[in-house]
Amino acid sequence: MALQAVRSQIEAAVYKWTRPRPPRLGVAVPRSPPGTGILFHTNMQTIRYSLSPKVWVLVTGAALVGVFSGQRFAQTVLLSKNPPNPPRYREKPPVRHPHTPDEDEDED
Repeated sequence: MALQAVRSQIEAAVYKWTRPRPPRLGVAVPRSPPGTGILFHTNMQTIRYSLSPKVWVLVTGAALVGVFSGQRFAQTVLLSKNPPNPPRYREKPPVRHPHTPDEDEDED
């Protein structure tokens, strides 16, 4: 028991010096008056436009279906098809590659 009390006092002292602090701007941090409870409750900041999860999933799903079907439509209907490759001519390959350097026999 005594060990736990000492440990909790040490942890409290360490937290006091290592806790995150707001940046000092020279202005005191406002505190709510005692007995007032929460300073800004959720009834003060009502959400203007809110969708239920079911509606959000339906709207997002419809948007995704529209995007993918529009992409498919554009690729199949609006864009032209590539023509097939022309047939190759089967000619005899050259004896020597045209870019090989000429061998000079004087350099010996």
